[in-house]
Amino acid sequence: MRDHENAKQAGAEGTRASASRRPAAPPERPSGLLGLQSTIGNAAVARMVRRDSPAHPIPRTATPVQRALGGFSPANFSEHEISRNESAQYVRTDKFGSYDKKGKGNHDKWVERDRGKNVKHYLIAWKDDDTAILGVKADQSPYGSGGYGLGYPALAGGSSELTGPEMDEFFGDDLPEHSMRDRTLREEVDQELWDRSDDGNTRRPYVLNGVDKLAREQAHGRNVYKVWSGKVRRSDDNQPVPPRPAVHGGRPDVEQAKQLAYHENSRTFEAKVSDIEKTVGPEPKVETVLRAVAGIAGVQVPSDVSQDEQAKIYLSPDNYPLHAFAEEVIEKIRQRRVKRKRADDSGSDSETSMRPGASRPRTDGD
Repeated sequence: MRDHENAKQAGAEGTRASASRRPAAPPERPSGLLGLQSTIGNAAVARMVRRDSPAHPIPRTATPVQRALGGFSPANFSEHEISRNESAQYVRTDKFGSYDKKGKGNHDKWVERDRGKNVKHYLIAWKDDDTAILGVKADQSPYGSGGYGLGYPALAGGSSELTGPEMDEFFGDDLPEHSMRDRTLREEVDQELWDRSDDGNTRRPYVLNGVDKLAREQAHGRNVYKVWSGKVRRSDDNQPVPPRPAVHGGRPDVEQAKQLAYHENSRTFEAKVSDIEKTVGPEPKVETVLRAVAGIAGVQVPSDVSQDEQAKIYLSPDNYPLHAFAEEVIEKIRQRRVKRKRADDSGSDSETSMRPGASRPRTDGD
């Protein structure tokens, strides 16, 4: 998929950092426990050196590595274990979230990494077996520039990262697998899948209700896109609508970007597999499914998308999240048709056996 979620990180395409901007070589590995930490991981060393006692408490306000090693500050662009199957890279940024190659920024951030690439998580959000919940992108990006797939349906999801204070609150010993993924998906669902209440002052969001399976994983450029199939439900309570801050100079800072994330989508809608099936024909394809989904959302996709950049992005093969969603819908349609055919065949067999003159099956008594 196009790298549109980077706007959420820094508010502008200029926040991207190429490998050439990173230090040419990693800093020399420290000896002792610090070297061991860099070799076998933060959590493993934490279990070895931690002494939870009234005399030697480990402050909750410290960074993860500080909590593990009693005061060690992570090096810029260094990677550390977060949970049993997740690692994150520590980076210093400016107030707009841009990487600071000199490591002198006033803000710190943890970016989930997999095989040397940044991780982005997306959710195929099922309300029930027949009903998926999607958002519709706003016609204009709330970040002031850029934007991909504007005005078209989209899955909830984006970059898996935490600010320094968020990581301090989040980190703990022996976090279960996919802890960072689950936190990212919970936040993305809350930000992108909600509808404004009748009074216009509050919103009723969906909430993550479980992740079932990995639907697709795709490495592209500097990112790894992981698309998960899971469940959502409506929140029991209405929540305030975060204000849309005024951004001066065209670049929102970190806090403004978090508020603007709630305004990426204009609304949500339900896409039922049973409705999609009616319009996609006997051999559904990804494009026909996505066109049907857009129609359900009330969005018209032109027959020729060559002159419509946003429509072209919506149907593009590198729109990995939506393609994964379409593929899952196609599989559901296939399974339903197989099930109906078996039921029809079984009914035909029963009807034939009931006809006068039909041969009676042999029994042991014959």
